[in-house]
Amino acid sequence: RALIACLFGAGFCQRMVMVALGWHIYDITSDPLALGYVGLALFVPAVILVLPAGDFADRYERRFILRTTYVLQAVGAGLLTALIVADVREIWLYYVVLVLFGAAGAFGRPSNKSFIAHVVPRTVLPNALAWGSMSNRGATIFGPAFGGLLYLLGPWVVFATSATLYVGVAVLISTVHQ
Repeated sequence: RALIACLFGAGFCQRMVMVALGWHIYDITSDPLALGYVGLALFVPAVILVLPAGDFADRYERRFILRTTYVLQAVGAGLLTALIVADVREIWLYYVVLVLFGAAGAFGRPSNKSFIAHVVPRTVLPNALAWGSMSNRGATIFGPAFGGLLYLLGPWVVFATSATLYVGVAVLISTVHQ
C-alpha cells in the first residue's frame, strides 16, 4: 500500500508541476517556443543519463535512489516556488531547475520501474503491477486537474504543494521494505 501511494504521489506531483510550469512559462514569455524548451530541458538530461541511471539502479538500493530522486524533485519544486515568489522573469533560471528535474527523473525512472518486482512477493506480483498501473493512470488524470485548480490560487501554490508532497513521498518510500 505504501509503495502504491508513493507511485501515485510522485506521479501526481510530477503532473501537477508540469501543467503549472507550462502555464507559468507561457505567462512569463507569451512564447509557445518557450514551452518547447521546457520539454527539451527535461528530455536532454534523460537521454544523456539513461545508461548511467540504469546501471546505477542495478548497483544500488532502489529505495535509496527513489528517496533521493523525490528529495531532489522536492528541492526543484521548492526552487520554482522561490523563483515565483521572488518574481524572477529570467526564463533560463527556470530551465536550469528543469534540468534538475530531468536528471532526477532519469535516475528515478529505472528504479521506479523495477521496484515493485523487488518489493512484492511473487504470488501477488500481478496484482501489485495492476495497482501500480492504476495509480499511474490516476496520477495522470488527477494530477493535472488538481494542479490546474491550485494554479488559480497562484503558481507558487502548485509548486509549494508539490514540494511538500514530494517530501512526504520521500518519507513514505523509506517505510517500504525491500
